[in-house]
Amino acid sequence: MQGDTLMIAMLTTGGTLRQSEFTDGKRAGFCLMGACQDCWVWTESGHRLRACSTLAEDGMSVTTSQPGASWANHG
Repeated sequence: MQGDTLMIAMLTTGGTLRQSEFTDGKRAGFCLMGACQDCWVWTESGHRLRACSTLAEDGMSVTTSQPGASWANHG
């Protein structure tokens, strides 16, 4: 929804935010204020965004795994 952060939009529709890059655990954010590393998502072009502080926009497309990362294909 307009005005929501990416984190809220993603958790509302999917239940988790992303896969941990260190374990097989699913992540849903932690600090909710941009201080931790738990809410990183990436644009299709590879730019990293904090889902907790980036506002969702119509037509926005993000991925929950870092493009090209070796751990992105696990789980």
